[in-house]
Amino acid sequence: MPDQEGSAADAQFVQSMLQLTITNADVKTSVLVAAIALTFGVGTTAIPFYQALVPGAWLALTGAVVGVVAIVYCGIAGMHLVLSLRPRMKHREFSRYSLPDIVKASVDELVSTTPEDDRREAWVQVKNLAEISAQKHAHIRRALTYYPVSVALMIVAAAIGIVVRSGGG
Repeated sequence: MPDQEGSAADAQFVQSMLQLTITNADVKTSVLVAAIALTFGVGTTAIPFYQALVPGAWLALTGAVVGVVAIVYCGIAGMHLVLSLRPRMKHREFSRYSLPDIVKASVDELVSTTPEDDRREAWVQVKNLAEISAQKHAHIRRALTYYPVSVALMIVAAAIGIVVRSGGG
């Protein structure tokens, strides 16, 4: 979007786009938290099965270790999703586009501005939002590194459990 001379329209457009990326990250986090909670729950239900096995059964022990590693990876993925909810506004300088600054400012401070100051404040807020979005998405990417591995390991642990129960281990 081209900028009109002295206008903050370009920064306001970018702010809108960044707000959408932040909302998108929060939606992804919600979906992944539900999936990870379900996976974690399924993984931990196998623990009593492995505790009841005959000591020294190497296949059962392998299945138990794989299951525990899967649960740990699932927990690490969940931790990154919690961390994706933490990024907050960092105060760089005053911006009438920033909620914390709006709350602290008087109405007179909010209405007294020049087009140049308005544009600068808009871009200060763009920087804030870009940082928040980048941090959120970085944690989601990390969660998406650990979660699929945890699911694969849980499938392996379940397969080992089936073999052990059927008398193969």
